Amino acid sequence: MKKKMVIGLILLLCLSGIAGVLTMRLILNDRISNEYIRLTGYRHLSVHLEKQKEITESELETAVEEELISEEIYQKDVSSEVQSGDLVNLSFEGYLGESSENAVLEQDDYDLEIGSHTFFDEFEKALIGKQPGTEERLDLKFPESYDNQALAGKNVTFQVKINYIKKNYTKDTLTDQIVQKNTSYDSVDSLYRSIRIELEDVAAKEYEEDRIDKIWEELLSKTKVKKYKEEYLEQEYQKFDKVYEEHAKELNVAFLDFLSDYCGYSLKEYTDQKQKKCRSIVKKKMVVEAIAEKEGIEADSYEELLKEVEKMLIEETTYI
Repeated sequence: MKKKMVIGLILLLCLSGIAGVLTMRLILNDRISNEYIRLTGYRHLSVHLEKQKEITESELETAVEEELISEEIYQKDVSSEVQSGDLVNLSFEGYLGESSENAVLEQDDYDLEIGSHTFFDEFEKALIGKQPGTEERLDLKFPESYDNQALAGKNVTFQVKINYIKKNYTKDTLTDQIVQKNTSYDSVDSLYRSIRIELEDVAAKEYEEDRIDKIWEELLSKTKVKKYKEEYLEQEYQKFDKVYEEHAKELNVAFLDFLSDYCGYSLKEYTDQKQKKCRSIVKKKMVVEAIAEKEGIEADSYEELLKEVEKMLIEETTYI
């Protein structure tokens, strides 16, 4: 009995020793230490990641509505009375005194959202309750605060024709015939399917961007910089300065005046920001190159190298 216990203990110690050796090898294989950085655990990252966003029916309906609006596809309502919030298509002429020869404002095929304060309030309010197809005479007065000071406070007569109320289509009012006539789709269902796919593609892209952002956040937090590659820093400093210098040139102002007047930076604040941003970029670049060297990853450019390294990191990372 004692002999079996001894053998079992020896076996346990041997297995523990083997496990310890394997763990040590794993740690050593997962460690990078060179002249510039020290990093351990890049192959065994663990990051918290939310599930990919699901597209709701409400979001889909809104996206379809926006698509139709962008393509100028809408209902022309000529039977409802104008209400606050309606988008109304108008033709009007405004003139001072009794003669239309003194016209000061004239618009045709003009879209006005009632209650938006786009035009002066009394004009917008006077249209509420009116019906498309009618022509109205509105005797009003420009507000004292009217933008055009030459007209501010003056009496004005408007001859207004309400052409129609623009109303957005919904899934209940949209038909296959309208879709076929005004879009490249052959049915309402195909329109909704296509836009759902677009929304899901955007959600998938955002998910991937969030995933790689969190991987880099975790990876860079585990990375100790021993020293920065000076040539890389100098390259990034030049790029950073160039952006600000070009903006200053476009505005035809001196560089320091651009920093203070347009950006609100002192020279020290600008320098600190430049150093922080550029060091972050260079740190990431050094990590990419170090991992690529360790893993034997090769590419023709840094951008391609970054993609290959990120592909490996995505596969190796645990998501919780």
